[in-house]
Amino acid sequence: MANLILYDRQTDSNWSQLEEKCVNGEFIGKVPENINLIETTWEVWKREFPNTLVLSDEQGLNRHYDFYPYGPYRDDHDFFVFPVPNIDNRLPSKERVHALKIENQVKAFRFFDFSDGNVVKRSILGRDVLIAGNENIIQTFILNNEQKDLIFEISNDSTNSFLKDNEGNLWSINGEAISGNREGEKLEDTNSYMSFWFAVPAFYSNVDIINLE
Repeated sequence: MANLILYDRQTDSNWSQLEEKCVNGEFIGKVPENINLIETTWEVWKREFPNTLVLSDEQGLNRHYDFYPYGPYRDDHDFFVFPVPNIDNRLPSKERVHALKIENQVKAFRFFDFSDGNVVKRSILGRDVLIAGNENIIQTFILNNEQKDLIFEISNDSTNSFLKDNEGNLWSINGEAISGNREGEKLEDTNSYMSFWFAVPAFYSNVDIINLE
């Protein structure tokens, strides 16, 4: 959530998660391949993928999965482990946001706006974007010409569906139609990520906070 700089053990090159490239070392300027992932609670994941296996608690380290090791870090908006440039006070520093990057523009969506489950569409740089989620997860997808007129809503069915549409199709949390006449069809993934708010403007100066009202 703080989006620290990563390094690879082979060359000790430094990689920025938010800038999505190597910023120092042998591979400077290189852009890695993006792999889509889902960040959410264990409760949501287990409901969607009930056969998921979990690594053993016996990992040889003096830590336990049930214990958060960083004290008040998540809730204290003034507590930082490292200095942070470009503090942006439009939102509390530790508020979780879903940051969507299209070309060089970054749009931030607040989990506050999705607390009861919400689905909206926005046109961003000529792209039809679907934003859907609740207090635990937000997913964004690009809709193509055959999908942009569909009306989506959060699915409350007992299946592992995340969305349903006005045609009766059910869609998974990954944006794949799992039943209905569009079964097997896929919504296009976006370049997006979950983050504490303070980390986003630290890397991008042009962040728009999208108001859904």
